[in-house]
Amino acid sequence: MSDSVLLEIAKQIPFAVILFAVIVVFLNHLQKEAAAVRTHDKEMETLRIQAAKEREAERRLHESEMSNFWAITIKNMNDQQTQALQAIAKMISEHEESDKTRYENMHITKDLLEVAKKTLEKR
Repeated sequence: MSDSVLLEIAKQIPFAVILFAVIVVFLNHLQKEAAAVRTHDKEMETLRIQAAKEREAERRLHESEMSNFWAITIKNMNDQQTQALQAIAKMISEHEESDKTRYENMHITKDLLEVAKKTLEKR
């Protein structure tokens, strides 16, 4: 619209200028508000993404710690079992050696031992 038309409208309707000014101010306010909402939404999306990344990092760290914990626990259990089996094997070996030494000191041979076992089985 040309300036002369607006001036003629202003002469004809005095409140038209005020109404037009209110509409322009309102539209500017809506535009600024929409821009502020878009800016806020972008900031919130950035914060949401950052928080999700932090949660994922914490979850991975926790899973890593738990996996490490279980690996150490299982390794310790396996080591303890191995040590127990080695101790049992050592005790059996020592017992067999002491039996062998005792039998040799008593002059018991394998033949005499077998005869004694058969005699006990027959009873």
